[in-house]
Amino acid sequence: MQWAAALAAFGMGLAPWTVRNYRVLDAFIPVTSYGGIMFSSSNATLGHPTVQAGGYYHAPGIRGYLQSLPESAWGPEGLRMGIEQIGEHPALFLEAVFHRAVNFWTPRPDPYDPSWTRNDWVMSFIWIPTLLFSFLSFVRAPGHLDWPSLVLVGYTFLVTLPFWGTPRFRFPIDSLVLLRALVSVEAGVGAARARWKRPRGAAVAP
Repeated sequence: MQWAAALAAFGMGLAPWTVRNYRVLDAFIPVTSYGGIMFSSSNATLGHPTVQAGGYYHAPGIRGYLQSLPESAWGPEGLRMGIEQIGEHPALFLEAVFHRAVNFWTPRPDPYDPSWTRNDWVMSFIWIPTLLFSFLSFVRAPGHLDWPSLVLVGYTFLVTLPFWGTPRFRFPIDSLVLLRALVSVEAGVGAARARWKRPRGAAVAP
């Protein structure tokens, strides 16, 4: 039932784009047609410093060329250009993907700002423990795994890696990460209470 609800919600989320593209472009494109341009901006210029830092760069020549094409061709052509560069520069691509992953999970609201701000400190104080306890939940409460939620978290993370990394892409799943952290805290508190209530000298069950 959980999987059916998750798939239904996923389909409902994509439906507006799919219907719009079919009506306007007369083509089955389940996501935004602008995705091809963003894919090329993230991968067609892998040597650019901003791209290497996990961001994107709108190269005027590439973006102008893509926007001169019919909208239905933005996706396939942008994908082709990006994949071509990935094949030619795999090491640069892997470096960019690493920084995209870091920027996805970072506590900093703007990971591309070279200065460390007060907001960065505040968010670090909140987000780092949340992320830590969320990971610990797999050890402390392995029997309380909500697989649809975990798949959604993993899907959201992996889908961003071909593009660019920013905490804004993580915001839709932050609540799920927080729930995992609360599961970990609850399991830890329960274990501490059980240990505290156990009589001194009582044998610990193997």
